[in-house]
This record gives sequence, C-alpha cells and structure tokens, in this order.
Amino acid sequence: MLIYCHGLGSSGQSEKATILKQTCGDLEVVAPNLPLEPRQAIRRIEEEVKRLPFEPCLLIGSSLGGFYALNLHQKCGLPAVLLNPATNPFQEKDNSAAIKQHLDYPISWQEEYSTQLFQMQIPPEEVNPHNLWIYLAKDDELLSYRRAEAYFAVNNCALTVLSSGGHRLDNFAELIPDIRRIYAELSGGGNK
Repeated sequence: MLIYCHGLGSSGQSEKATILKQTCGDLEVVAPNLPLEPRQAIRRIEEEVKRLPFEPCLLIGSSLGGFYALNLHQKCGLPAVLLNPATNPFQEKDNSAAIKQHLDYPISWQEEYSTQLFQMQIPPEEVNPHNLWIYLAKDDELLSYRRAEAYFAVNNCALTVLSSGGHRLDNFAELIPDIRRIYAELSGGGNK
C-alpha cells in the first residue's frame, strides 16, 4: 500500500496523488485529506496505517507532507519517500511567508500549529536513514534544497537531487519507476 501525504494547501486529490493512483493501479493508493493542525494530520495518517492489512506500506510525502512522513518513519519505522520535504517548517524565513504566499486559497494558520511543528522536529543526527529516500529539486522556489540536502547528508540518507521540477515536482511522473522499485524491494508483512 502507498500512502500519499500532501503538502500545505493541497489535498488528497492533488496531481501527485492522481498520478500515483493512475500509474500504480495494481497497488492500493491512499491519499487522505490532511487536517491543517499538525497533530491531527499525523493522527490521520496513523489511522490509515492502522487499518492496513499486513503488507508493505510506503509513505510518500511532499513538502509539509514529507515532514509528516519523516516523523512517522522515525516513530513507527515506516519506509518513506520524501519529495522536497520541509525539514524545519515555519521556523525559517524561506518557509513560512513563502508557503503562505503560494497557497491557492487563504488558510487559518494558528500560532499553536507552528509550536506543534517545532515540537515534531527531528535533529538531523537522529534521522534513521534505513528505508528512507529523499528527492529534492534544485529549482524548488519555496524550500532551500541545499538546506534539506545538508540536513539529510548528516546520516548519509539516500538522496537524489533533481535538476528541475520546482517545489511541486512537475516531473513527478518520472519518479514513478523509482517508487515502484522501492516498493517492490520492501519486505512483506508487519510494517505497522
């Protein structure tokens, strides 16, 4: 099963979720709509994981969804693919203001949400590189790929830097063969 975790201002019906469902039709693809509140978003993803049969589960998280997927990777040992993940959301100048500017609709972000994200942060030296794959686009206009690259390099995570794609990874379809290979390599059973 693939669980897609969308970013801030997106939904479970996003373009990446649609591409996953169309190209991985032989696998169950779940793309829940995540609540704005970070703790509730994590709980929502956990609910999907808990309802799984005993089969491989791969989290795929984009932007803030990548931050959530990383947290569940650390907490539950779930394999995860992170796409332009936020590593320090709403704490650095290139994140908070830029993300809010690029949303297609206004959001009701509360200061408590920033506090929750701060409490969920994982120091780079604690990141478990096992069953973790990261894809970063050099031309990400919202998040610094260099900052994320340095963050994940601390523990030698499997990192791929793409020359293009932007923050939304417009070339996401090109990553599907990698995602299918990663999923195929996962050992069966007991990924809860």
